[in-house]
Amino acid sequence: MAKRAFNEKRIFDRTVCSMPGSYVLKDISSGTFVCKDISPKGLGIETTKPLPLDAKVRIEITTKKKVPLMLEGKVRWSRKEGDSYRVGIEFNEPLFILLSLLI
Repeated sequence: MAKRAFNEKRIFDRTVCSMPGSYVLKDISSGTFVCKDISPKGLGIETTKPLPLDAKVRIEITTKKKVPLMLEGKVRWSRKEGDSYRVGIEFNEPLFILLSLLI
């Protein structure tokens, strides 16, 4: 079994998803994304632009049940993957109850 190059710090499992969304950084910059995975503590997105580390971000996701969710968080990591960027966002508040709306 191969060793991982990082220490896994996640407490909760991630749920794979594919939901469209949008983000706003510091009320200046905005864009769209596709949510790739989500947990009560955060989400992984794919976007066309890198997002700066530690930036505060407001996001809106439209769930499969057509419920719009407005969430706030912080960019924890961003890396280039092919022609797009994968970005990890940690929520300011865990969404234990709201997670049932997403899956």
